[in-house]
Amino acid sequence: MLRGIQKNMIQIQIRKNRYFETAFFVLRPELSEERGRGKDRDNEMTKEANRILAECNLLSSGHKKKKAGSGRFLSFLYGLLVGASVVALLWLAVLLLA
Repeated sequence: MLRGIQKNMIQIQIRKNRYFETAFFVLRPELSEERGRGKDRDNEMTKEANRILAECNLLSSGHKKKKAGSGRFLSFLYGLLVGASVVALLWLAVLLLA
């Protein structure tokens, strides 16, 4: 934390997010001086901050939830099939060579 330096920021509350509750955007010094130009400038900066958050999927209404176990079940079946195939090939090889 720096003392004696004033930074202007935009604070955005993020709702319905699993990891974050607030995002802070520190304004560049040249924009901080221009900030006093009115609500239009503030609204423009807030919209830009919201756009950046939306791109990062932080502002979305939540995470895309996968169906419980759907990917795991398919992986399990694939592993079971591959494992059974290997065991069958080994068993066949032992029978033919014995």
